[in-house]
Amino acid sequence: MIRTIIYGTVPTVIFFRISAPMWVVVTTIVATLFAECGAMYRTDGPVELKSLGETEFVTGVVRKGASGKYRSTRYIAGIIGYVDLRTGSQAKGVLEQHMAVSDGRLRSIRNGSASHSDPSLRIYAGAPPGLLLDRDFREGFAALAPLGLGFEVWAIQTQLKEVVNLARAFPQTTIVLDHLGGPLGCRTLCREARRGVHQVARRHLRGGKLS
Repeated sequence: MIRTIIYGTVPTVIFFRISAPMWVVVTTIVATLFAECGAMYRTDGPVELKSLGETEFVTGVVRKGASGKYRSTRYIAGIIGYVDLRTGSQAKGVLEQHMAVSDGRLRSIRNGSASHSDPSLRIYAGAPPGLLLDRDFREGFAALAPLGLGFEVWAIQTQLKEVVNLARAFPQTTIVLDHLGGPLGCRTLCREARRGVHQVARRHLRGGKLS
């Protein structure tokens, strides 16, 4: 039995059992989590506030679920939202607005940070290089822990040292490592990825996302 856990007061999200190699059978879904995907943004207003449209839309879907028409499943019990943390000192105010419109369901923020110089990886790693080390990004990142929010980091294995550096700088912030640290595939690189994930886990990594 494998359990996927998310933040704070939100309970176990999904129970599933591996019944045979390469097969996963879902037995009970207790609750689900929404992860930002760049949808339903506002079409007007300040750029830094446009992602509020996504959180507003998802919260509306949650309210439909609360009607009781969908049995006992608590779908979208938590929200991973998007706020551009490169806005620095402005990020705190935007985070607070997301928290307000989410009816308290906002659990963390994700900024895509995967980056690599190989053009063939751009579809997976198209973020600006060095985002996790960027001064403005870190100024915005500093607002997360005081608001009780975590951070979902989507990086690839060659960036795991940057994740470690970020965790050292912000030991009070919960960091969830998406896609198990983005291993690139070959045997040597997978060994490197495993070492990198272990280094991150020794810091303040509180979970991993398998997808």
